[in-house]
Amino acid sequence: MVIYSKKIENKIIWQNFFLIFLNKFRIFLMFYKKSQLNEFEILHPRSETPTIAEETIKVCKEGFYTNKKGEKIEIKEMIDQCINHTKTYKYNYKYNILKHSAQKKGEIEISLETTNGAGYRLVVQEGIQKTVALNFANATDPGGNWKHAQAQEETIVRSSALLLSITHDLEMYEYNIQDQHDFLYSDYQILSKDCPVFRDDQLEFLDQPFKLSFITSPAVMAIFFLKRGGKPKKIEETMKQRIKKIIYAAIEEGYDALILGAFGCGAFGNDPKLISQLFKHYLVNKGLRYHFDKVVFPIFDTNAKKTKVEDFCNAFDIHKLTNFD
Repeated sequence: MVIYSKKIENKIIWQNFFLIFLNKFRIFLMFYKKSQLNEFEILHPRSETPTIAEETIKVCKEGFYTNKKGEKIEIKEMIDQCINHTKTYKYNYKYNILKHSAQKKGEIEISLETTNGAGYRLVVQEGIQKTVALNFANATDPGGNWKHAQAQEETIVRSSALLLSITHDLEMYEYNIQDQHDFLYSDYQILSKDCPVFRDDQLEFLDQPFKLSFITSPAVMAIFFLKRGGKPKKIEETMKQRIKKIIYAAIEEGYDALILGAFGCGAFGNDPKLISQLFKHYLVNKGLRYHFDKVVFPIFDTNAKKTKVEDFCNAFDIHKLTNFD
């Protein structure tokens, strides 16, 4: 039997504590990728959000904005093309992914950034022009509370021409309104191709816009579904199919990069452990990640413990897949 002195015991305890801390800390530092979209200090308080939202709609209708340099930036043609190429997938649409081979890099990243920030990084900085991002949609109201709320969809709408695209065809919203009270919603999706994004994360105008496609799809409103007596298994089954169809849509359209995230894990109340495992099922277990060069999970987690980030890192064992050094 080995007998340790008190001094050695304390040393071992502190070493173990340090290793546990280091492992946690490594998850949040090694895989943190800051986008250059977030280049300004916070310039606009929340009280200005409605004004900025209205200004964005004005820009979209007029087809231009004036950047920080005083330059007039024309975006009318980009907006028109986006609207004209907007595509609605019905809930029962049969996706064709066989026409695209699964021979791409299949890199998976988790980052502490916004959806638009990840889009800017991939499209502008890394040159992956064919990039599509998941918009966590309000199922019944296009853009959600886009004049006031600070959630993912509302932030995207205030920074881009997305609202004009998703209101071009209201079929998805009209269908979801019919069944809105079960809070599962439908597998309808809207694809907004090459949508111009023209604001940064501080809602300042970019010097030049960039094109980012969006797949607009609603998550299950888990928090209300469960309150009405719904079963967790039904949430899992529904979200599993919906996530599959989101990935299938991106594959069918031939995108090289896919931006996802903690889908429905905010106000909708879905469990990030479950959602991360469902994404893993299709991307890793089924190998669908190899239809893309990159799959990115930007998680803008304001929780000090970063629990959503940790759940996704654990699901994908991400520290073995990706290194941002």
